[in-house]
Amino acid sequence: FKANSIESLPPALPSYTGRPLNILCMDGGGIRGRNLLVVVEEIEAKMGKPVGQLFDLAGGTSIGGCGALFVNKYGNTMGEAARMAREALSELQTRCFAD
Repeated sequence: FKANSIESLPPALPSYTGRPLNILCMDGGGIRGRNLLVVVEEIEAKMGKPVGQLFDLAGGTSIGGCGALFVNKYGNTMGEAARMAREALSELQTRCFAD
């Protein structure tokens, strides 16, 4: 395929005319990743819904990415994403760091 002009290129993605996507972006950085779990719980408490019903996608970097995995997997049950993430992070902490 050879394009004569930029206008003749096919679109990279089909045009999207649906509602805007709600994306939860979770930052990394050690303890801040654990603090984000409190933010997730507060969002659920204020909105009265599980975080998985409020966002179409969660993503993040470093420890925030780990939290986002739990939001994507367990976010449809109130409080479950933060609880499961906290348990996993505690287990990871004891395995990776000396007392």
